[in-house]
Amino acid sequence: MRTVLKILAVSVVTTVFRIAMQMVIPEADQNILQPSAFVANGTLPLVFSVYALFVYGMLTAAFLMFCQGVSGGGIVQGLKYGTTLSCIWATFMFEQLPHGTSFLLDNALYALVDALALLVMGLLIGLLLAGKNNVPENAQRKASSGSKVSSAKTAAWIPVTALAFVLGRLLQYNVFNTYSSFEAKPVITMLWCIGAGAVSAGVTIWFRNRAADTGKFRHPLAIACLLFALNLAFFNFFMPLVLDVSVLDLLTRTGVDIAAISLGLLIATSAVKEMKAASVEGLPESGSGR
Repeated sequence: MRTVLKILAVSVVTTVFRIAMQMVIPEADQNILQPSAFVANGTLPLVFSVYALFVYGMLTAAFLMFCQGVSGGGIVQGLKYGTTLSCIWATFMFEQLPHGTSFLLDNALYALVDALALLVMGLLIGLLLAGKNNVPENAQRKASSGSKVSSAKTAAWIPVTALAFVLGRLLQYNVFNTYSSFEAKPVITMLWCIGAGAVSAGVTIWFRNRAADTGKFRHPLAIACLLFALNLAFFNFFMPLVLDVSVLDLLTRTGVDIAAISLGLLIATSAVKEMKAASVEGLPESGSGR
């Protein structure tokens, strides 16, 4: 019960902070998308507050799934988690969409505000929920000794996963006709896709490593993809609260992005395992030279 109250406290304070920041951001004019029904009937403040409470509460609770795998203690743990989540939110906020009229107001300021809110959430998590040091000493030694291997895996996994994300986006633009600036700004759109794919892959790998370090989960990659999926879905569905957008389009965009990152990491990890198995099979057996 005490943990639930702490999660609620983190959610409430983060929501209040996010709403306060929203109030000081000037609105950018655009005439492509109409305001949502919540804006039209005046219920947006209430709906936004409830949804934000739910989102920040769920993200706070998700920290408890693999907090033992996050090195450091207290505030450091919380800030690492909050920073990781903010990378996704800030990256996807920089996507150039047709209704955007001001890079500063539509992209940069909102990316900053969303990132700050998640950092506040991380700080509160560190103060209220994180332990002194939840990484066992033997796990720290193992992580230190295997850092070169982890770096090599990351270097291989990120490009493969980023490519899968780019291909998923091309599928969206050319087959599903999802809402985008691909036709008007193909170069900028594709550059963003590459960057977003790389960041998404890096964040999901970080989740995967933390889940693996806890030793509690049979499939740490599945847990990592689930956390990435929740984070991205929560981010995307703030949009229909404010603007009249197609929910089907948003579901397609979210689903394909999640599937692309998950499939890319699955392919990358499977390829590394097969290469490792092949190298082991190719080694000469002990004593075979006698």
